[in-house]
Amino acid sequence: MPEPGALLRHPRGDRGAAPGFAPGRRLPLRRPGDHDAGADAGAEELRGAAARGHRAARVGGRRRGARPPAGEPLPGERIVTVRDPDELTIPPDGRPAAEQPKWRRDFPIDVPQDQYVARREFTKFLVLTSFAFVAGQAWILAKSLFGRRSGLPATAIARLDEVPIGGFRQFDYPGPGEPKLLVRLGASEVVAFDQRCTHLSCPVLPQVDRGRFHCPCHEGNFDLATGRPLSGPPRRPLPRVELELRDGVVWAVGVTERTS
Repeated sequence: MPEPGALLRHPRGDRGAAPGFAPGRRLPLRRPGDHDAGADAGAEELRGAAARGHRAARVGGRRRGARPPAGEPLPGERIVTVRDPDELTIPPDGRPAAEQPKWRRDFPIDVPQDQYVARREFTKFLVLTSFAFVAGQAWILAKSLFGRRSGLPATAIARLDEVPIGGFRQFDYPGPGEPKLLVRLGASEVVAFDQRCTHLSCPVLPQVDRGRFHCPCHEGNFDLATGRPLSGPPRRPLPRVELELRDGVVWAVGVTERTS
């Protein structure tokens, strides 16, 4: 073992110094147990640099290398949004967006989105339509079963002997603008119906000799005794006026609207 302070020479001798070694440089030799203050200072400096690097690695409150929150891209990644072709903006005139006027660029019109019907909306439409249909049918049925208008005043129309058999008289009931027709069919048989056709509300005319009410607008016909449709466009009978005979006077006491 060389003595302390001995000169170390490279085994190559005069062929040149080895890299990192200067020719003739004396290197101190350390024995076990020797304390090197310079080495301790270097280690302390390395620990301080590591601590500074650790603090610098924290960016935005997140440690370097930590996984980003959900929805954020990883380092080196980028998010690419792919839209459904049906959601792309297609102006009505088909021109590119750059050729559109400024007001249309500010307020784009998405034709596919305007015409798109979601499954939930379609189901909602079917449910509401079905409900409306059922409610309408129930209303028609209720009017057919309970179609009499209650609370109408009793109104004297005419004396029975003032209307000849086969004759008729026009009157308004229960108020002005609601024309009705009174027809005397026999000695004590009288009927009265609404004069407005159930098709498009044209006035019907009594044809006693033919046993019908005739609508000249669309050639609709109703039975003279019952008011039910016989031919033509009408499908509903004429509303019937409820009559009472009191001391030879014909009184109107109510109106029944029928559906069949």
